[in-house]
Amino acid sequence: MEITIARVLDKRHMRKKDKTYRLAIRVTYDRTPVPFPLDLYATEDDFKKFAQPKIGKELAVVREKLVEAETRAREIIRNLGTFTFQAFREEFYREKLALKKRKPSRRTARQLEQVTAASTSKFPLPNTKEGRNRKYGQKKFDRIRSNINFVEMGPVAMAFGEYIKVLESQDRIGTCENYFSGLRSLLTFRPNLRFEDISPAFLYAYEKWMLSKNNSYTTIGIYVRVLRAIFNIEIQDGRLSPKYYPFGKRKYVIPNGANVKKALDLGDIKKIYDYVPDPANANEGYARDIWLFGYYSNGINSKDIACLKFRNIDDGFIILNREKTKFSTRTKPRNIVIYINEDMQVIMDRWGNQDKAAGNYIFPVLSEGISAHRQYELVQGFTGIINDWMRVIAQKIGINKKVTTMAWRHTYATIMKKSGASTEYIQEAFGHTNVRTTENYLDSFDLETKKTYAKNLTAFKDLP
Repeated sequence: MEITIARVLDKRHMRKKDKTYRLAIRVTYDRTPVPFPLDLYATEDDFKKFAQPKIGKELAVVREKLVEAETRAREIIRNLGTFTFQAFREEFYREKLALKKRKPSRRTARQLEQVTAASTSKFPLPNTKEGRNRKYGQKKFDRIRSNINFVEMGPVAMAFGEYIKVLESQDRIGTCENYFSGLRSLLTFRPNLRFEDISPAFLYAYEKWMLSKNNSYTTIGIYVRVLRAIFNIEIQDGRLSPKYYPFGKRKYVIPNGANVKKALDLGDIKKIYDYVPDPANANEGYARDIWLFGYYSNGINSKDIACLKFRNIDDGFIILNREKTKFSTRTKPRNIVIYINEDMQVIMDRWGNQDKAAGNYIFPVLSEGISAHRQYELVQGFTGIINDWMRVIAQKIGINKKVTTMAWRHTYATIMKKSGASTEYIQEAFGHTNVRTTENYLDSFDLETKKTYAKNLTAFKDLP
């Protein structure tokens, strides 16, 4: 069966900074075309110029590398024997040219050095340096994940790396970190992982190994779901046969976490509201106020609070589209509408920016001009400060539950439900597209209610 090769411009994803697309070698076999991306980029106009005999020096260098990749692809096909896309992929990316490690550009390094915390902060944000490395075994990986050489880690890592680049180009750093963490875990369990190695038996063995390391089913579910997403991408793009898909009925079933969500009750919230922070410690007052602000604000998460701008305020309401879902709901965006009560206004006046220009952030956590990676680190630090100091406050006022940023979300949902609000109302308040997502946040019955019902089982003892 004939195998054909062509140079193509992969127009599925555009690089924002220069409006270029990735170049690829497209291999067609059995009437199935599959693009194999290169670390080369060009605009549509530049791609057309490759056919011209005379072009600029920079374009000539790109064209030369493209021709080398095409020649390498033909040699691999000639030497493969039995052709499969997976076998071609492994050989194509194993070559030294593909393994050459890419370094951050000078421009990127200079930008990272210049990024600092917002100077108007009224509380101590962590002084983290953007782009710092994290240890992974005996290696260190660049904080900017797209700079990592995934090719040398094996075929599964290569596929993860391609999607991680897409996530970073969309500034979805939190999601990117989920994928990278899942990949690290899988490679710790089985280095140089291949798709053919991942069977239902492999996944159940991985689950057992994760449990032996004291990981929860929730963590296992997160890591295996990102792996499933990579499988779906590879199969959809024609790079992997569906016969290797290990998920589904009578295969591997991804576990769901069954943690009891301990929402706070109104008595707990009153304790927080009535607590008088230590005047010598601004962190206590700040953490308490932001926690209450999140609770009042339909339980939006800490990133949404950090990203709020004065333009989001309209006639006594905050109107926003959640940062977490702005890509998944971009065709049908769901705005969250929050009434600004008196306490919220006091908190904004106390801790917010004095310059209320529409483009300014309400709270001085972020500042304009910082990268998505720096924004991610600042939001993580912002969340950590709230959680750390609310833990201190909870101990002082006798609350034996976790008073975290996640707790304000569960608490809002549970109290709304107990006050008579419908699940559909809470779904709208959360901005969820699926009511089942909302139901996961609802604390069906608090522990005291369960205790009361359990006592009914022994009510016969009170009978005469």
